[in-house]
This record gives sequence, structure tokens and C-alpha cells, in this order.
Amino acid sequence: MQDLLCMNNDFPPRAHCLVRWYGLREFVVIAPAAHCDAVLSESKCNLLLSSVSIALGNTGCQVPLFVQIHHKWRRMYVGECQGPGVRTDFEMVHLRKVPNQYTHLSGLLDIFKSKIGCPLTPLPPVSIAIRFTYVLQDWQQYFWPQQPPGEIFRTVFILLNIDGKENILRN
Repeated sequence: MQDLLCMNNDFPPRAHCLVRWYGLREFVVIAPAAHCDAVLSESKCNLLLSSVSIALGNTGCQVPLFVQIHHKWRRMYVGECQGPGVRTDFEMVHLRKVPNQYTHLSGLLDIFKSKIGCPLTPLPPVSIAIRFTYVLQDWQQYFWPQQPPGEIFRTVFILLNIDGKENILRN
């Protein structure tokens, strides 16, 4: 439950999609064992989600629990997390076309504020974090309108190992 509020969990370099989307470090996923057993019907999804809710309530478990719905390739999950006096529902939707009001940050904030269910007026401020990732494959072969930093300055590459230790390579 505390993972939801921890900003240290934002933007992991490689992680399960639920880690990236919700900032969770610990969670449980219930998924069909075989591709042909995908949870496609709304009634089956609701039954599983109700069972999850009852199980979390009876055990006092505060670890978020997700159910994978639809086909695996869609990466759709619904879930729940319960704590003392608080419950968080995790829902997803895939849209063929995104409505115009949701293509901008202000529209996304409106959705968030409507879902948060906060009784306070005005709503407390919301903090937002964003990361842009650009991947260049063999960046040296392209024409650059400006010289890359390595041509002007001494280049220092920092590689992070899986154990988190840095290896520094100097050019």
C-alpha cells in the first residue's frame, strides 16, 4: 500500500508493466495458465474481482492483487488493494481512439480527480512526474545538425550493472 505513495518507485528502467504504470514493487497477479483460458467475459471478470476483494478482506493482506483479463498480449489487468480504512481499485481500458479532451494533461488530470473520490473542495494539488525515453540505435551513423557532445567534450558513459554498481567508461 505504501508503494503507491512512494516517488522512489517512479520510472524504473526495466520492469513489469504494472510496476511502470502504478509504481508498485510488490503485487500478485492471477493469470490464466493457458492462452485458451483467457478471462474474456465481464461476468467472469467480476466474479474473480469479487473473490479477490473477499480474500483480501478476510486475510488482511495489503499487497495489491491483480487479475489478468482478456488476451495476454493486451496486458490488461484489474485489481484491488486494501488497507486499514482504505481501498484502491485498479482499472484499465483500451480505447481504439482517444477522445480529444484526454490527449492533454489537463484532460488526464480531470479523469484522475474524478476517480480519486476526494470529498474536499477545492481538491488538493496534484504532483505529476513525466519521463521521455529516446532510444538511438547506432547513433554515430546519422547526420547531426549539431555536433554530438562526444565530438565537443570528453564523453563519459556510465553503465549500471544489474546489482546497481556503476562502471564508468571514458572515451
